[in-house]
Amino acid sequence: MLYLLGFVALLRLELPAGVNTERRSLRWEVLEGLKFIHGHQAVRSFFVLLSSSTVFMMAPWIVLGPQLAREQAGATASQTTLMFALLGVGQFVTSLFIMRFNQLLVRKGLWFMCGLCWGSGVQILLGQSTSIAMMSLFLFMWGVGGGLYMNLNQTLIQNNTPREVMGRVMAIHSLLMSGLAPAGALAVGFLARQIDSAPLMFSLCGAAMMISTLYFLVAKPHLRPMS
Repeated sequence: MLYLLGFVALLRLELPAGVNTERRSLRWEVLEGLKFIHGHQAVRSFFVLLSSSTVFMMAPWIVLGPQLAREQAGATASQTTLMFALLGVGQFVTSLFIMRFNQLLVRKGLWFMCGLCWGSGVQILLGQSTSIAMMSLFLFMWGVGGGLYMNLNQTLIQNNTPREVMGRVMAIHSLLMSGLAPAGALAVGFLARQIDSAPLMFSLCGAAMMISTLYFLVAKPHLRPMS
């Protein structure tokens, strides 16, 4: 019923007139977006960092998260649901903090990378969880870092992209994330089977993400002042 009411309310909304009225081919639109990303140093580096987070954080969680809860922590289905809910609680807490103190996040690029450092460090520990209590704590902590990721990743792209190419760049962002996540999950699952250790593979992915983030933090100073 609530969905129906929301749908009715949206019927009266009208989109603003588009900046580009000339219709071009899909190939041209994609190339235009890629051209902007490639030509903008900060946005290009940010897309690479986002891709790394998808492969090393999102993909391992998709394929190995339920297995870790079941085999390492010994959680039942209902307990797993409650533990995973703590991930969302952590994200909610961070979101409230950002809403209240957004004016303090001046260098959002630096905050974003600090959030990734926090998240990758927690991921290393999360992979070695041996009890429900331990995994619950680490999931909440992981969610705290994930809140920064969720709130800042699209904001940073939108704030650094001209309106004329905004739609193309955001579409490329969505396609990249939705494509890399399942492909990365497939690769992570294969490697976990090869080394015969889901916890080790999960922690190794966290270490790889930590190394990637530290590289961008040190070697790509143009990312830090992004806002």
